[in-house]
Amino acid sequence: MKKKHSKRLVHSAAIALWLVLVSNAAQAQLQSQDVGGFALGQTVVEVESILKARYPQYDSVKAYLPGPDGRASAITGSMVMGPKTSSSRPLTAYEPNRADLFTVEFSRLDGKVIYIGRQVYNPKGIAVAELSKALEAKYGPNDPRTQGRVYARSSTDALVCAPSTNNFTRTGSTKADAQCGPSISVGWLDPIRPPIDPARTVFDPSAAMVYQRYEVALLDQARYRAHQQANQSDARAAHDAASKRVRDAAAKPSL
Repeated sequence: MKKKHSKRLVHSAAIALWLVLVSNAAQAQLQSQDVGGFALGQTVVEVESILKARYPQYDSVKAYLPGPDGRASAITGSMVMGPKTSSSRPLTAYEPNRADLFTVEFSRLDGKVIYIGRQVYNPKGIAVAELSKALEAKYGPNDPRTQGRVYARSSTDALVCAPSTNNFTRTGSTKADAQCGPSISVGWLDPIRPPIDPARTVFDPSAAMVYQRYEVALLDQARYRAHQQANQSDARAAHDAASKRVRDAAAKPSL
């Protein structure tokens, strides 16, 4: 009888733990899956429509995925969008002081959005308290483990699955895998220096809660991983085809 009773307790504890985990996962779902109107799962046509309707003053540049021969195909791989300026630097060139810049990537598998990045710069500064409040209102509560240093939220584990806000690094962790769903992270940079306090000889960046820029990254990790694998497979096929063409065209030895 004691063994049966013990088994029931273990079974009940397992069910309770499972319910807690399911509940936590449900609470961690992103309330929204868009950045500035551009959403995960949208097509190229939908992104262009939103760009025209909401950001008519923005320019855009497209990059195309390589085809089976390794050359650019007609399939859109990404779009970069930002305000029209008098600067001669292209949108794809690194420019930290751009007022606003969107980067959207599309999956090779279905042609739909898998990544949205945004960089915002304001020389007057942006209050972190107001930014955090707006983020939580749109996407849901921040993961408490970040201790307010960044904003991170995921349908699974935010600290594992949340992407890097670096616009040149899509995945934020080598631990991220196909089990990671849509995840978002937001970081703020370049604090505005407060008036110098004679009592404090060393500037403390954490004391400045107004920053000149913030960066957003929204990524569907599972779909992005599948996209990467398809890219690698196509790249290998293109390499093998090119190698075969070179071998076939090579002159035969004359002995």
